[in-house]
Amino acid sequence: MGPPLSTRSRVRSLAAALGRDIRTADLAPEESRAVWRGLGWPDGAIDVTLYALLEYGERLEELRAWTLAQRPSVPEIIGRPLRSYDEWARENAAFFR
Repeated sequence: MGPPLSTRSRVRSLAAALGRDIRTADLAPEESRAVWRGLGWPDGAIDVTLYALLEYGERLEELRAWTLAQRPSVPEIIGRPLRSYDEWARENAAFFR
């Protein structure tokens, strides 16, 4: 596990691995809530998800610093360097086709 990445960054990596554009749309919280309700999500799960997305976005740099400061680090535990998200996306692109 590498440092936290933004959703936009992960989408760009997947698009590059697939060799095509991936369109995205920004939704207001209430638009997201309506979509998830339509998919059968309970209100509590929607509330937690919206809260987590807000916190994650507002505190991304803090989360990156915290992740990198953890010891033992993931590379120390697994005994090898981390793969980048781009590498992971290329290795797993078939799952997204």
